[in-house]
Amino acid sequence: MSNKVHDITSDTLAAWLENGEALLVDVRESAEHAGARIEGSHLNPLSRFDPAAFTPDEGQKLVLYCGSGMRSRKAGKKLIATGHNEAFHLAGGLIDWKRSGFPVQSAG
Repeated sequence: MSNKVHDITSDTLAAWLENGEALLVDVRESAEHAGARIEGSHLNPLSRFDPAAFTPDEGQKLVLYCGSGMRSRKAGKKLIATGHNEAFHLAGGLIDWKRSGFPVQSAG
């Protein structure tokens, strides 16, 4: 494997989610996640990020996202530093996801 954090696009993430190929983790804070999130994402905030909290099923990729892509890249680096072979993060984060026309869930 590559021991690297890979950037992916919103289109790639949407395809992976549709095919069950991604375990999606939101590294924003609880209030942000409650306000708007990508359907099916799991919360693991960067402020108390636990690299062992989620393990993808066989054939799945662990994908991280945040608001703009900064925190998810940091979380990806933490995953690599703790022994994960590779991680993926949504370049541009939730901002790009919405800009690309994909839906978000919200509390309201």
